[in-house]
Amino acid sequence: MHVTPRLVEGRLVPVRVRDPIDILYGTRTTSFIYQVLDHDPDTGIDDLAGYLDGVIGSNSSWQTYETVKGSANLTVRDLKHPKQGWMGLRDVDWFTQRIRPLRHIEGIHAPMDGEPLGTFFTLEAPESHSGTGTVVTVGLHEKSGILDQDGFPGVYVADTAIPILQQVAKIIASSGETCDIDMSVTDRLANPKTFTGADGDIPTKLDICNQLLDVINYSPLTTDGWGRFILAPYMSPADRPVMYDVLGVPRELLDGPRSIYEPEWTMDRDYYRIPNVVVAWGQPSEGGEEDSEPLWAAAINDDPNSQFSTVKRKRTIVNDLTGVDVPAGSIDAQLAFLGSRAMRSLIQYSSPQATVVLKCLWMPIQIGDVVRFANSPSRVAGWFVVTSVDDDHSFDGRMELSLQEVLTI
Repeated sequence: MHVTPRLVEGRLVPVRVRDPIDILYGTRTTSFIYQVLDHDPDTGIDDLAGYLDGVIGSNSSWQTYETVKGSANLTVRDLKHPKQGWMGLRDVDWFTQRIRPLRHIEGIHAPMDGEPLGTFFTLEAPESHSGTGTVVTVGLHEKSGILDQDGFPGVYVADTAIPILQQVAKIIASSGETCDIDMSVTDRLANPKTFTGADGDIPTKLDICNQLLDVINYSPLTTDGWGRFILAPYMSPADRPVMYDVLGVPRELLDGPRSIYEPEWTMDRDYYRIPNVVVAWGQPSEGGEEDSEPLWAAAINDDPNSQFSTVKRKRTIVNDLTGVDVPAGSIDAQLAFLGSRAMRSLIQYSSPQATVVLKCLWMPIQIGDVVRFANSPSRVAGWFVVTSVDDDHSFDGRMELSLQEVLTI
């Protein structure tokens, strides 16, 4: 906490200002507001239409290993007289408009401002009627779910002429959305890639985008709190930043006087099926010779400090990745790509060695972030990656986090 002078009636008076770090680890006053957004399918842009009144409960969930990463539920009472200038349940077009919850922390956020918790569209809205009125519980998905509900009839062919990121942006635009891409990334497919429904199922646009992004070692598609599509290269958890973007301090969940997590938590360890070698095999080149050797690269955990390594176990446990699409380029570049894919998979396979589940007070954290977790009585301390966030949107609500231990291989 620090003191800032402020001019009041011609006199400078000291005003106590709480630092964000004080609020993070101390008491905080939390509230939520809900933006209603208009969507323009021609531009793909969401614009603020107003604020929703009558919300009596909400929550959100973000899961690393789900196809559509984010979902939410919103319980809304049908008010006869919403607040002046606000929108009621019946004022919202649930078929076309979107909802963006904002968490407002007094002392951090300005009025009508806050941390965006996702931009969601409606999946379902069952109504409950009683003598006290109508209540609607709205099921929501983040915007990558729009691509998961959309697909190309027949066959979709991704060619080698257009850079992969530009093809992904074009697919997103075909669903009435927009995204920013790095135009300097010009990687292309080595071979045309055909997407078709083998068993009558039309491949979704989300699945097509994710398969194309995988070719250049990008993470699966999702959106941020503002609803912007995230197209980013995959980064090993051990290499991810460990500082809060805004606060400038390390992300920490520690016991002791600054603890913000509940004393009851669980940790699961799975030691016995973890591989220490992963081999990635490249997809055969179109038009190549049948007898030509396939491209492959291996990632090996030979770290003598790792209890799962070939050194410690004195044997190898191998997993294969077959049919990996490689981007166009030289043999050396393709081998390097296969090596990075093998290492990425080796790290992912190794992550389940320790999974922590806990509940904590609000912290500005999302899936994929790396946080330091420590509990002195249990002798547990280390860096963990956040794989799921279940967030109760209430003034005294808790976040339930699933954390997987970060390995350095």
